[in-house]
This record gives sequence, structure tokens and C-alpha cells, in this order.
Amino acid sequence: MTRKSSYVELKQRVAELEKQAVEQKCREVALRESKELFEKTFESQKDAIFILNADVPLKITDCNPAAEKVFGYTRQEMPGRTTEFLHISRAALEDFQKQLYPSIAKQGFFHLNDFMMKRKDGTLFPSEHTVVPLNNEKAEHTGWVNVVRDITGRKQMEEALRESEERYRLLAENVSDVIWIRDMNLRFTYISPSVEKLTGYSVEEAMALTLAEAYTPHSIELAMEAFSEELSREKDDQSDPSRVRTIEMEGYRKDGSMIRTEAKMGILRDSNGHLAGILGVSRDITERKQAEMAIRISEERYRSLVEDMPALVCRFLPDGTLTFVNSRYCAFFDKKGEDLVDQDFFQFIPEPDREKVKRHFMSPDQARPIVTYEHRVISPNGSIQWQQWTDRALFDEKAEVQEYQSVGMDITERKEVENKLLESEARMRALLDALTESVMLIDAEGTILVINDTAARRLGKSVEESIGLRMNEYLPEDVAALRKTLVDKVLLSGKGLRFQDERQGKYFDNSMAPILDENGKAKELAIFAQDITEEKHLMEALRASEQHYRLVFEKAATGIVIAHSDGTVIEANEVVAKIGGYTHEELERMSLSDLCADPHDCTRLIDAVREEGSVRDWETELKRKDGTVYTALLNVEVVELGRRKVLFTSLCDITPLREAEKSLKSREKQLDIKTKNLEEANTALRVLLNSREQDKIELEKKVVINVRRLIEPYLTKLKSSGLDERQATYLEILESNLKDIVSPFAAKLSSVYLGLTPKELQVAGLVREGKTTKEIAELLDSSVSAIRFHRENVRKKIGLRNQKANLRSRLLSLK
Repeated sequence: MTRKSSYVELKQRVAELEKQAVEQKCREVALRESKELFEKTFESQKDAIFILNADVPLKITDCNPAAEKVFGYTRQEMPGRTTEFLHISRAALEDFQKQLYPSIAKQGFFHLNDFMMKRKDGTLFPSEHTVVPLNNEKAEHTGWVNVVRDITGRKQMEEALRESEERYRLLAENVSDVIWIRDMNLRFTYISPSVEKLTGYSVEEAMALTLAEAYTPHSIELAMEAFSEELSREKDDQSDPSRVRTIEMEGYRKDGSMIRTEAKMGILRDSNGHLAGILGVSRDITERKQAEMAIRISEERYRSLVEDMPALVCRFLPDGTLTFVNSRYCAFFDKKGEDLVDQDFFQFIPEPDREKVKRHFMSPDQARPIVTYEHRVISPNGSIQWQQWTDRALFDEKAEVQEYQSVGMDITERKEVENKLLESEARMRALLDALTESVMLIDAEGTILVINDTAARRLGKSVEESIGLRMNEYLPEDVAALRKTLVDKVLLSGKGLRFQDERQGKYFDNSMAPILDENGKAKELAIFAQDITEEKHLMEALRASEQHYRLVFEKAATGIVIAHSDGTVIEANEVVAKIGGYTHEELERMSLSDLCADPHDCTRLIDAVREEGSVRDWETELKRKDGTVYTALLNVEVVELGRRKVLFTSLCDITPLREAEKSLKSREKQLDIKTKNLEEANTALRVLLNSREQDKIELEKKVVINVRRLIEPYLTKLKSSGLDERQATYLEILESNLKDIVSPFAAKLSSVYLGLTPKELQVAGLVREGKTTKEIAELLDSSVSAIRFHRENVRKKIGLRNQKANLRSRLLSLK
């Protein structure tokens, strides 16, 4: 007999059925919303999208409205057919499939950048393809999604850019100015052949010249000053990276004559924006023409294929709050989905553009629910990029906007191409002026149609001699055969080819690019060859430099700590570990505050660094692993490591220095006491010297009194004693000299004009008395020439040499 279910069991069963019904309803709602999201995304795409089944051959099961505009067929004409009718030929379709399946097997998707397709009216157009597989919930392959983008516009812009380059090639090869490139050590890496016409030196001779051999010292000083100023300006974020500086230089020609040139110089940068060298154009000022300089601007392209749609997809409320983002959106902004949902998507748009963007997405109504617009966006690394968005307004039953469905794509590349096309004329002129790359244009048989000077020189010929040569005439037989194979491959496929090779110890980076006619057929080929020998050597030097850095970091005499901006230690060298008694593993788990005896001091230090950018000579107390404290002097600076900013800290233990300072202060106190004692002794000595000076004055007075009392009376009697003329003269001299002894004259003459000999003092005294040179010679029993010699020495020693002043007048003024 069957047991009847109890009331409790029935009630429980009813509850389970109700729960299943609710879950089923939730699944249906989620399925409906997912289907709505897919349909609106599928319908709003600007690129053609085909849904293909898994049959062989593949057949179209569905396509979006954009496919009608791109190919010219209606949506009713395409489903159920294979894709052969969209290809230019069956061979093209087979080539597409040959590339498709290996790529899917290797990386899970297939991307073809440049492929010709055919519209309904028979016209051909270049396209870009992205193919991804479709799988069901059991991971079974059910079909394919093929996204086709018409790139006709982009190709036209690239063709316009190529034509612009060709227009200015002739100008670059015939310019009379000297074009040169120096590295950051101011060594020449390139000089144009026109240097021989300007200076008389060949290219090889000019490149071997030093600055001192090429320019005057003043010009070198001006150039070094300008170089230092430009390096300083590099530290200013507001400085113009494409600035050009002009200076005038004086140099030497080979024949020794002087030449004055004007040099226009700009900074060369690598692909990362770092300084790589100096590009300059020098010309004789007498034949100067106006020239423009420009700096190559690096190009970056952003493309990504995410999920089934190679586009950014999001949904947001009228106030800008994000409600959904796909993985491509997350990848672009480098954030997780949960970190983006419920956030304001305006945060990624520059402040000046936000109101304009808001007006765009608020403009749709039910009559026109879709709007497409472009705007700038801030990327995760802070750079400005461009995006194109197609918004669809989602209305409720009251015709009010509830939400926006938006599909976007990165159009930075297109914007850059447009900007380059507008600026190409000025850019290409400057680039071609400084071009060091070998460039030639050949036909299908390998005949040179166009060639630049660099390529011709590498062939050992002039440009005129190179035109018309065929590959088998200027290349070895085996190399020519290999080049012919590569040329045929590029011409047949219509795709460029790049490869590197080594010839006679030099390395070259080669590119072959087809030139297509209006029917898309390649008839000619452009070949570019760049000497990358130096780059190869630089890469080797870079590896050696990295090893050197590690050696310097570990063997530095001071402690070095690299930390995040919050103070968390990234790396510390052996000195820090040894001073603090920590292991490297322990240090990498610590922060700067853990090393400080007072964590608050570390906080103040980091705040000061954030505000000023660096802190010099910050003295603080640090603690060792065993708890002991020591005094350290820190220098902290914010530097860029990769794409992040870190704190670079140098640490020096100054505990012995501080102890020595304490000892020095004690010693200074002792010296102060001794100084005071010396000052007292000096005071006593000055009193003694003053007393000696008074004694000297008294002695001088006594000498004068004694001369006047004891000698002058006898001189007076001697004058009246009947002397002859010669004796009277001697007596007169004796009386005069005696007066000088007790007068200021002798003192002044000997003290002011030190260095007069006794004979010169005699001559000076007689000159002062008015004696002629002849009279002085007779009185001193000397020759006239000897007296003239002594007179000239006196004039020289008292400052009258080469002057017309009278010697006797000057001597009399000394009284």
C-alpha cells in the first residue's frame, strides 16, 4: 500500500517548486538582458560583423547592418551563402583560410591587417579582419565571428603620406647645408657630404676632428653653455621637447681660414622619449636660407581583441554611473570590473571635455536613439588618447532615458595619422634632411629606379651611376638570387617584409614595402636599409651597464634604499644590511618607518619629500635590529623607476662624526681659555711697544739737538776759513747731507722707495740740489754714463719711468 505524503512533506515540496520557479524566472530575465545586450551591440557596430557556422565550407548565418553598407548586399542576400562571393577570387579565399586555422590553433583568434575584399558592384577595397571561434556552454565549437573593417580611408592617408615623403627626398639629397648628428658625449655619429664644400674636410676627416680642432675657444664655450642649459631645461616638465636652438659658431676650414656658421640644433629622442643625441644643421651665414627643424615624434598604436567583440562596451546611467563594463574596457583602463561598476565614467575624460561629452550622449531621442562622437580620454599612464563612442539610449515605456548602451574603439592611431598628414610637409623636410637610412625604389626585375645618397655610397657609386643598375650587377650572385626571391614574394603577396642581415662585419635592418597602383597590384618596391651596427653594440653595452649598476649598488660606500612612495622598502644594498644588522629578506619586508627610532620623524620626512621632490642632509636617529640607536644622515629624492615613482634614499652613519663633534666642542672651550690668556699678553706687549716708540722719538730729538749744538757751529767756521771752490762744494754737500740726516727727506726716500742703493741715494741727493749729470760725475769721480744709469734707476724705482715728470721736482716734493 502506497504511503501518503504528510502535510509537512507536501509543504516542503511546494516550497521547493516555488524556489525553482523563482530561479527559472531569474534565469529567463538574465537571458533576456544578455540577449538584448548582444543584439544592441551587434546592431550598433560600425564594422561589418558576420556570424558563420562550423560547416566546411563556412556559411553565413547572420550579419549586422554595417555589413550591408560595407559590401553593398542586403541582409537577406548574404545568409546561407559561403563567403567566396565577398573575396576577389577563390585563390584569395584559400589564402585567407590557410592563415586562419593555424592562427586559431596557436593563439585562439585570427587577425589579418591588410586584405583585399570585393563589394557587390565589383569594386575592391582594403580591409582588416578579426576572427574568433564561437563555443557553446559545453565548450563545443559551433561557429565563428568575423569582424571586417573597411580601412580605405586609412590607406588613402598612408598613400598621401608616402607621396609627401617622395616630394622632399630630392630636397634632402641636394641640400647645401651641413647636417650632423652628435651623441650625448658630443661625438659625431653622422655628417652630410656637404661638409667638404663648406669646410674643405672630407666626411671622414670632419668626423675625426675634436671640438678644439674645429672651433675657436670662444665658440666652444658658447656651445657648452648652450648644451648645459638645454640639459637643465630637460628637468622642467613644462619645457617644449621639440624646441630648436640657434647659435653662431666660429670655426676653421682645412686651409686654416676662419668660417662663421649658424647652427640650428634640436634634441633627438628615442622611442621612450629619452635623450639620444643632438641633430644639427650648420650653414655659412653668407649663403643662409631659411630652414625649419623638427623632432621626430614617437608613434604608439593601441589595438586589442577582447572577448568576442574587439571593442570597449559599457552601460551607464544618465548621471554617468557605470552599470556594466566588458573585459576590453577593463583592460584599457587597467582596472577590474568590480572596481569600475558604480563609478563615474567621467573620471577618465579630461576636465575641459566633460561638458561637451555630456551634451553628446544626452542628445539622442526616440526618433534618433543612436549618436556617435569622439573625445579624448586619460589612459592609465596619464597620457591623452582618443576614443570613438556610439551610444544608444534605452527608453522605458514613458519614453524616458533609463540607461545608455555604448560601444567604443581606440582611434588614437587614426588621429595621429590625420595629424601627421596635416604636418607631413614640415616633418618630412626635417626628417629627410637628417636621413642616414639607405633608400631605393626598384621595379619587379630589380632595376634601381630611385636611390638616395646614402644607399649609393654604400654601393661605392654616385646616385647617377646607380640609377638603372640591376641586382645582379651590384650584388654577389648568391645574394642577388636571395633578394630576387624576397622581391617576388613581396610583389606577389602585396605585403611588406622586414629582415636583418650581416655584411662585412656590419649589421643592417632591411624593409621591403610594395607600392600599389589604383587596382591594388604591386609593381614597384621600396627598400630601406638601416645600419644597426651601433645599436647592436649599444645593446651589448646596455647589458654590461646593468651588470655595472648592480656592482655599484652593492659595493657603494654609503647605504642605498629604494622604496615605494609610501615608504615600503623595495631593495636595499649590503651597507644598509650591515649597519642595521638585518638580512636582505628582512629589509624587503620593512618600511622606512620601521628603520626609524621615531616613526613620526619618518612620516615628516616622507611628507617633505612629496612636497619638495627631494630632501637633502636630513639628520635622524635609526635603530638596528638589536634595538640600539645610531645617528644617520639621509638624502631622499623622488625618481622614476620604469613607470612608477620611487624614493631613492642614500644613508650614511654619522655617529662617529657626532661623537667627534662633541670632542671638538670640548677642545674649543679649552682654546677659548688659551685665547683669552693670549689677548692679555698681547695687551701687555702693545704697552711695551708704545713705550719703545716714545723712546725712539726721544732719541731722534737728541740726535737733532746734538747735530745742531756740536757739528753745525764748526761747519759755519769752516765756511769762513778760505776754502777753494772744490773744497767749498764738498763742504756744501756735507752740510746738505747732514741736513738730510736730520730731515724727513732721507727717511721718506728710504721708507717710501725701498731698494735705492747707497750710490743711488748720493745721486738722488745731488739731483735734488740742482746739480747736472756732468757736475755729479765730477763730484763723485764717476763717468757721465754711469751717473745717467743711476739717474734712470732712481726714476724707475720712484715710479717715473716712461713719464715726462721732472726728477728734481719729484725729489723736492718728498720734503
